[in-house]
Amino acid sequence: MYIYRKQARVAIPLLMLVVLLLMIGCSAGSKTTTEEEKGIIETIVNHQFTGPDLELVDLLEDPAHVVKIGTGETSAKEEPTELDLYLKDIYGSYFNEAMYEEYIGTYAMSTHMEAYNNDYSTDVKDVVVEESERTEGAYTFTVQVNYEGRDEGTNYRSDRASEHG
Repeated sequence: MYIYRKQARVAIPLLMLVVLLLMIGCSAGSKTTTEEEKGIIETIVNHQFTGPDLELVDLLEDPAHVVKIGTGETSAKEEPTELDLYLKDIYGSYFNEAMYEEYIGTYAMSTHMEAYNNDYSTDVKDVVVEESERTEGAYTFTVQVNYEGRDEGTNYRSDRASEHG
């Protein structure tokens, strides 16, 4: 059971990353080259699986960024928070606005908070991105992630990403 939990901690974020990479392709407003697309995938994989991002954790734990739900109060601010600016700086250039909001709201923080809350750190040792020979605009990537902390080790994961959503 212990091995399955450890694999689930990697598999779930990896599946989320696949969705992210699908969104990247679906949201690309301009034409990019294969090398640019590979670079985007590598950049996102590296950021997603290197952590925890302590600046992100600090911003998430800052009470100024807490949204109260069910209080009848509106919490929409006209000015973006430090958290908003930080996330936009990291991920904003990879998505259109709708896909950015979905990614941030669903996927961006999960691996970092999981690592932080469970007292371990991760780093990407290697990412290999290859263009699919069968499907235009699709990529296969393999990620080697090292874990340090309670559950030390290395995991390899492979998956596919497509520029067509």
